[in-house]
Amino acid sequence: MTDDTATPWHILGAGAMGTLFAHRLEAAGVPVMLVGREAGARLVHTLRGADGDRERAFAVEGPASPGAVRRLLVTLKAPAVTAAVAALAPRLAPDAAVVVLANGRGYREALAPCLGDRPLYRGVTSEGAYRESPTLTVHAGTGHTRIGNPAGEPLPPRWFSDGPGRLSRVSWDAAIEQALWEKLAVNCVINGVTALHGCRNGALLSEPAARRDCEALLRETVAALRALGRPQLAAALPRTVAGVLRATAGNRSSMLADRLAGRETEIDYINGFLVARCAVQGGRLPRHAALLEHVRALHPPGAR
Repeated sequence: MTDDTATPWHILGAGAMGTLFAHRLEAAGVPVMLVGREAGARLVHTLRGADGDRERAFAVEGPASPGAVRRLLVTLKAPAVTAAVAALAPRLAPDAAVVVLANGRGYREALAPCLGDRPLYRGVTSEGAYRESPTLTVHAGTGHTRIGNPAGEPLPPRWFSDGPGRLSRVSWDAAIEQALWEKLAVNCVINGVTALHGCRNGALLSEPAARRDCEALLRETVAALRALGRPQLAAALPRTVAGVLRATAGNRSSMLADRLAGRETEIDYINGFLVARCAVQGGRLPRHAALLEHVRALHPPGAR
């Protein structure tokens, strides 16, 4: 039987989350390869946490580097996922495990031509990390990571047990589809409003204009979830959103961070996904549609 602990994990996306998991996997004895736009020199990288700084050196491959990819963790921003995986697709082994750890939904459909019959595994995480420089990531807060197959897979496969499953605070979730919907719904209510108003999460509880927009989106999201056959999630959403806002009051959402950095946001994969899913059933989400247009206008086509 093949020892999957000897199979390297290729990490596509060397941002904060990608480098965090690169360090954690290597610390658990799982070999890691970073995948960049092109092959390069080894990246000497530091992870700063509560227990101090840890430095590791990672090999950096490009999409066209030789060798098959059997284990792939994608930690890119949503707009970059499809093109980057497509560029790497010729190297994917027939039995490759592909895990997307990114905000939003819609990747299965977008990546179908690349993946063929391979399942697309998804992950959700509450780990907190940010990149101070290309060679320094700060692990700002510990959280939990869940990985699973949205199409249904009750037991963890061997690649999980010998890879991410070796890490603390990482678990297999047979109900990952529910977790993905919950995270999507929360992000639909919070992230776009913070980007539009240029505020931290807590302002959605305290600043009148931001709070009004948040409450209007929340009502519309609850109605959408009910229409999409997720009444339990709809019923719990107001309490869930309030809890997230209180727990992360001082945080900047990832969408606000993208706006401040002049990057394209993930709004099309979050609110845009919900609008499209409801439209299939003849439903309309005017508040979400308006937010989509406003946030898209913050990053006009052709901008960096």
